[in-house]
Amino acid sequence: MDYSMAIRVALCALIIIGCVPMILGKVKRNAWYGFRTAKTVASDEFWYPANRFAGCAIAAGAVVSIAALTALEVTQPSVTLSNHLRAAVLLVPLLLAVSASLLYCWKL
Repeated sequence: MDYSMAIRVALCALIIIGCVPMILGKVKRNAWYGFRTAKTVASDEFWYPANRFAGCAIAAGAVVSIAALTALEVTQPSVTLSNHLRAAVLLVPLLLAVSASLLYCWKL
């Protein structure tokens, strides 16, 4: 595993760690941390369920990113993959998780 792969995996691990307090409902409404939309910052009624869902979705997206990056590294060790492909493998699951979280929040 090269250092750029290690950095991507470490970034995903940090994202997962950052999602845990959201999942456990430990993050109160604030100006910096959590899944912030106009609806969620307006009321605890929306804040906690939206943050729990977003935390789970984003953590799952990070796990999928780690798995996909690892699979690429294992199955294609001699092929030099472009940084664009690696970035897409990292970001697409996370963007899908954020999109699902926005949809969930919209339906609350």
